[in-house]
Amino acid sequence: MTMRSFLLCFLICLPLFTIGQDKSEKSYLKEAEEYYQSNEFEKALDAYNQAISKNPKNANSYLERGITYSELEKYEPAITDFQKCLSLNPKNDMAYFNLGFANFALGNDDVALSYYDSAIAINKESPFYYISRGDVHLELENFGKALSDYNQSLSIEPQFDLAFYNIGLLYFLEGGFDSARYYSSKAINIDPLIGDYYLLRGKVKYYQGLNEDALKDLNFAIDLDHTLVEAFQIKSQILLEDGQVEESLEELYSVLDLDSTNTEVISQIGEIHLNNFELNEAIAIYSYLIDIQSNNDEAYYGRGISYLYVDEGEKAISDFQKAYSIQPKSEYRIALGSAYIHLEKFDEATTVFQQVIESDTLNATAWFNLGLIKYFEEEYEESLQAYDIVENIDPEFEQLYLSRANTLFELGLNEQALKDYDLAIINNPEDPEVFFMRGNLLFENKEYESAIEDFDYSIKLNPEMHAVFTNRGLAKFELKNKEGACLDWKEAFILGSEYSQQLLRKYCSK
Repeated sequence: MTMRSFLLCFLICLPLFTIGQDKSEKSYLKEAEEYYQSNEFEKALDAYNQAISKNPKNANSYLERGITYSELEKYEPAITDFQKCLSLNPKNDMAYFNLGFANFALGNDDVALSYYDSAIAINKESPFYYISRGDVHLELENFGKALSDYNQSLSIEPQFDLAFYNIGLLYFLEGGFDSARYYSSKAINIDPLIGDYYLLRGKVKYYQGLNEDALKDLNFAIDLDHTLVEAFQIKSQILLEDGQVEESLEELYSVLDLDSTNTEVISQIGEIHLNNFELNEAIAIYSYLIDIQSNNDEAYYGRGISYLYVDEGEKAISDFQKAYSIQPKSEYRIALGSAYIHLEKFDEATTVFQQVIESDTLNATAWFNLGLIKYFEEEYEESLQAYDIVENIDPEFEQLYLSRANTLFELGLNEQALKDYDLAIINNPEDPEVFFMRGNLLFENKEYESAIEDFDYSIKLNPEMHAVFTNRGLAKFELKNKEGACLDWKEAFILGSEYSQQLLRKYCSK
């Protein structure tokens, strides 16, 4: 039984009138009850208003009208009605219960607890009262008290599916996945037609790595309740992890078919498009999100990243600035500085990163980008100084050793550069650029065979880098392998290398 069913049952079971009611009041109350049962809550309110105008001393009329306000999520007037009910009938446990419900909905957790305590003090036999108080304790992460209340509700009603579900939810939040599965299954066995129960069990199975079983429960949840957005989201994530990107997006777009303004789901769609470099789609979806929610900083940030990837640097700068104005996160400033680097506006970029460092002296990303700027400006000593600071802050910083090795290489410090290239490979053995750059250093050291080994592996990781074919061809040429060199230069030319075309004409023409 759900809370909605409980409240509806309460209204049906309430007497429609008390001693002293006239016929008109009875009529209005009956009319209000009928409207309530058919979910026509505004009309129900009008009827309750008429009934109360006929008899302003009927405590139950205020209670029922307050419940109707709660159905419309108008909790402030609901609270006023429940309090009025109590002024007429101080022992009305349902009024206390609904005051707890309304205050909990408004985020007034401590106040809600107090009212639930009062309801239970009057009526210790309602399992819903304990469930509701347990929910507040759960929200406050008082897990022991929540569990005690849920168990108390089961002692009153041993087949109370909602209590089993809530215990399962509690264990899920605590990371007790086996217990969460057990209790969610108990809830399902009692009432197999509640989508939330399958959603919880499916979510637990997902966290346990049982994706196939999780999908079955999530599909059940969606079939039973097509409004369970989280079920679509988790199903989408499972499909995404399985490499089914289009199917994953279909699940999220299904949510938008139900609610085209669901900003969380729109943001997820944008992120998937961005991560798959479907950049025009990402820009479109983030723009749509911004139209709906103009103060969404993450939407501006995501669109800015997308613009940066499609070489729309100025638009990216505008979006990063807007994101930062909404929410001053350092990552937005970092992105702004990166956009300036992309446009070769090094002075502006330097200013941005220095501002980040002023507020966070241990921001390794800002120091790294300062080192990168100095590298581009051919101020190699200052570049090294910045990279050394990055190493002191975070010795595992991505791209640090490759970038510092490149700087050392430019300074002719090949031995030190080689050590950094080796470290870069240890940290990221799947980066083709590292092998390419180390191959270049080995080529300069006249270690041609070793250079070719690095170029070979770089090509294995990424066969689309024409510079690698060009330089491998040069190494082969130095080893008197003209045929191999010409084949490599031909491949480089096909990939777009103008320099390889010159080499082909000079050395490979018959």
